[in-house]
Amino acid sequence: MEKINIMMLNNVVLLCPLDYKYIDIGWHYYPENGFIEDKNFINDDSLSNGFCGYLNGQIDRWYANLFDPQRMWAVLKTQRCQSFRHITIDINMFKCKHGLVVKRGSLQECQDFLKNYNT
Repeated sequence: MEKINIMMLNNVVLLCPLDYKYIDIGWHYYPENGFIEDKNFINDDSLSNGFCGYLNGQIDRWYANLFDPQRMWAVLKTQRCQSFRHITIDINMFKCKHGLVVKRGSLQECQDFLKNYNT
C-alpha cells in the first residue's frame, strides 16, 4: 500500500485529547471525519477556545501515561497561519481555529495512523 502524505507545505497535524464522547476541553465535538471550526477563537494561551493538540503527535510517553486510558483522541489536520498558536513550550501543545478531522480513536490507533500516513 502506498503511503499517503498528509503533511504538506504549511499543513500540520495535531493529536487532540478528547473525552469518551469525543469532546475536548473547550467543549468542542469532533466528528468521525470532516471540517471543524471554532467561530469564537481567540489567539491567546487559553485552552477554552480553539482546538488544542500535540504538534505532529509528539507527546512525551510519560505525559501520555497521565491521561485516562479510556480517553479518546483525534488527529486534526490544519495549517500554520495567523490562527495557529503555540500555547505551551514544555509539552508541545498548539491550538488552531479550524481543521480537518482525519482520524478518531484510541491513543494507539491515532499514533499508528500518524506512523503509517506521515512521512
